[in-house]
Amino acid sequence: MSEAAHCHRTGKVLFEAAPEAAPAHNEHGCTPLHKAAHKGHTDTVQCLLGLASQAAALRDADQRTQLQHALLTLRQLHEEHMPVEYMLEHAIAAAHALLRFGPAADVLAALQAAGAAALPLFANYVSTRLRA
Repeated sequence: MSEAAHCHRTGKVLFEAAPEAAPAHNEHGCTPLHKAAHKGHTDTVQCLLGLASQAAALRDADQRTQLQHALLTLRQLHEEHMPVEYMLEHAIAAAHALLRFGPAADVLAALQAAGAAALPLFANYVSTRLRA
């Protein structure tokens, strides 16, 4: 089922029809939310969070959260100096959507591990938490 997250339109239809499938995982422990976060599919990330926000805390077989998947993509794009600006925008947007989920210590650790690519997200996260 996690392959549905690759196509946000199909994923949205599937998960609205069967929200219990949102936290389901494949043989690698990846949920649809892991896949959507890794691919920068912000619409799907937001849809899945709306249907099953508890899925944000699930970890894959390597113990990575959805936020870590999104930040890994962001870091890779940043380090490889990918010229595709929209890919960076989607990776940032997917990570941003996940910032409010999970314990603060986990979110901060994921942001720190992402390095310089995550600095704008770090500032946003801190200001959001200070306002809450």
